[in-house]
Amino acid sequence: MKSKRIGDIEIIKIGKIIEIIKWQPNCFFGKENEYDQLDSETFRNKINPHYIVHSSCFLNNETCYVLANFENGNLKFIGDRPFQLTEKDFNDFIKITRQKTEEFNKWKNK
Repeated sequence: MKSKRIGDIEIIKIGKIIEIIKWQPNCFFGKENEYDQLDSETFRNKINPHYIVHSSCFLNNETCYVLANFENGNLKFIGDRPFQLTEKDFNDFIKITRQKTEEFNKWKNK
């Protein structure tokens, strides 16, 4: 299965897991100068020293989180995340889910 992205919503398969994710701007991208480096992988915010992040947080201009996944062929939401989407993103979520239903059934039977 190839991943498919519509707007900020993407469906991906990692191993046997199928996830629907939401992409958004990464607030850490390019902001290493706002953090003190503690070691090779850890940075601490200069203003709020209790705020510690991994060096990988600075690498990509986008970040994502899981909205839902398929478990035994059934769509399982991660909490109420899909219902927190904007109307456009929610419509993209529905569209991408519908488009991939046939493929889900193929994966489930493998």
